[in-house]
Amino acid sequence: MAVTSADPTVAPTRIRLYEIGGQLNAYRFRVFRGLDVGLEVLWIGGNLGGRGSASGLALGPLVGYKWISAAGFTIIAQGGLEVIVVRSDDSGGSWEDSDIIGLLNLNIGWSF
Repeated sequence: MAVTSADPTVAPTRIRLYEIGGQLNAYRFRVFRGLDVGLEVLWIGGNLGGRGSASGLALGPLVGYKWISAAGFTIIAQGGLEVIVVRSDDSGGSWEDSDIIGLLNLNIGWSF
């Protein structure tokens, strides 16, 4: 992904971002379908184009619904809130910040 500045004298910077995460879900009424509640954790990290690095961790509860057709076509919709903590180290120093953000997941595919 290339990041550009509003200042035309600043060259675009290419950054690389990585994320890894997981969920723990519980289905109340049916096995692996219907209404679910859960917890999501997500780690995000990246290189800021040779100018430093940044990483963050998001954690929060979610509620959603999973629909599966007879042929296995699946739609999962989930929403919730997450607490996110972000840290960056660059040539200008380092900073850390936290916030509460919205969580929205929409997955479409096949279940086997």
